[in-house]
Amino acid sequence: MLELKAVNGIDFGVIGVYLAIVAVVGIYLSRQNQKTDDYFRGSGQLPWWMAGLSTFISGFSAFIFVAAAGFTYKNGMAGLTLF
Repeated sequence: MLELKAVNGIDFGVIGVYLAIVAVVGIYLSRQNQKTDDYFRGSGQLPWWMAGLSTFISGFSAFIFVAAAGFTYKNGMAGLTLF
Protein backbone atom coordinates (compact mmCIF):
# COMPACT_ATOMS: atom_id res chain seq x y z
CA MET A 1 0.00 0.00 0.00
CA LEU A 2 1.25 3.47 -0.88
CA GLU A 3 2.28 5.49 2.16
CA LEU A 4 1.81 9.26 1.94
CA LYS A 5 4.22 11.37 3.94
CA ALA A 6 3.32 14.86 2.78
CA VAL A 7 0.38 16.93 1.68
CA ASN A 8 0.50 17.79 -2.02
CA GLY A 9 -1.24 20.32 -4.22
CA ILE A 10 -4.26 18.10 -4.89
CA ASP A 11 -4.84 17.74 -1.15
CA PHE A 12 -4.73 21.49 -0.67
CA GLY A 13 -7.09 21.92 -3.62
CA VAL A 14 -9.63 19.49 -2.18
CA ILE A 15 -9.41 21.17 1.23
CA GLY A 16 -9.83 24.59 -0.39
CA VAL A 17 -12.88 23.51 -2.40
CA TYR A 18 -14.44 21.96 0.72
CA LEU A 19 -13.87 25.13 2.76
CA ALA A 20 -15.32 27.26 -0.02
CA ILE A 21 -18.46 25.09 -0.21
CA VAL A 22 -18.91 25.23 3.57
CA ALA A 23 -18.47 29.03 3.53
CA VAL A 24 -20.99 29.52 0.70
CA VAL A 25 -23.58 27.28 2.37
CA GLY A 26 -23.01 29.05 5.70
CA ILE A 27 -23.45 32.50 4.20
CA TYR A 28 -26.56 31.42 2.29
CA LEU A 29 -28.20 29.85 5.32
CA SER A 30 -27.23 32.71 7.63
CA ARG A 31 -29.32 35.03 5.47
CA GLN A 32 -32.36 32.81 6.12
CA ASN A 33 -32.20 33.48 9.89
CA GLN A 34 -33.59 36.87 10.82
CA LYS A 35 -33.48 36.49 14.62
CA THR A 36 -32.23 34.05 17.23
CA ASP A 37 -35.63 32.32 17.37
CA ASP A 38 -35.12 31.24 13.77
CA TYR A 39 -31.79 29.64 14.63
CA PHE A 40 -32.54 27.98 17.95
CA ARG A 41 -36.17 26.94 17.51
CA GLY A 42 -36.55 26.69 13.76
CA SER A 43 -38.90 29.73 13.79
CA GLY A 44 -41.22 27.80 16.11
CA GLN A 45 -42.14 25.39 13.30
CA LEU A 46 -40.51 22.27 14.78
CA PRO A 47 -42.71 19.80 16.64
CA TRP A 48 -41.97 19.64 20.39
CA TRP A 49 -40.60 16.10 20.20
CA MET A 50 -38.12 16.99 17.45
CA ALA A 51 -36.81 20.02 19.35
CA GLY A 52 -36.48 17.90 22.51
CA LEU A 53 -34.71 15.10 20.68
CA SER A 54 -32.30 17.57 19.11
CA THR A 55 -31.47 19.05 22.52
CA PHE A 56 -30.95 15.60 24.05
CA ILE A 57 -28.72 14.34 21.24
CA SER A 58 -26.55 17.47 21.19
CA GLY A 59 -25.98 17.18 24.95
CA PHE A 60 -25.35 13.46 24.68
CA SER A 61 -22.89 13.97 21.85
CA ALA A 62 -20.99 16.66 23.76
CA PHE A 63 -20.73 14.34 26.78
CA ILE A 64 -19.50 11.35 24.78
CA PHE A 65 -16.86 13.22 22.78
CA VAL A 66 -15.51 15.28 25.68
CA ALA A 67 -16.19 13.79 29.11
CA ALA A 68 -16.34 10.10 28.19
CA ALA A 69 -13.23 10.37 26.02
CA GLY A 70 -11.28 11.94 28.88
CA PHE A 71 -12.53 9.35 31.36
CA THR A 72 -11.59 6.50 29.03
CA TYR A 73 -8.14 7.96 28.40
CA LYS A 74 -7.55 8.27 32.12
CA ASN A 75 -8.96 4.85 33.13
CA GLY A 76 -8.18 2.68 30.10
CA MET A 77 -10.33 -0.28 29.09
CA ALA A 78 -12.61 0.14 32.11
CA GLY A 79 -13.87 3.35 30.52
CA LEU A 80 -14.58 1.59 27.24
CA THR A 81 -16.57 -1.08 29.07
CA LEU A 82 -18.54 1.54 31.00
CA PHE A 83 -19.43 3.65 28.00
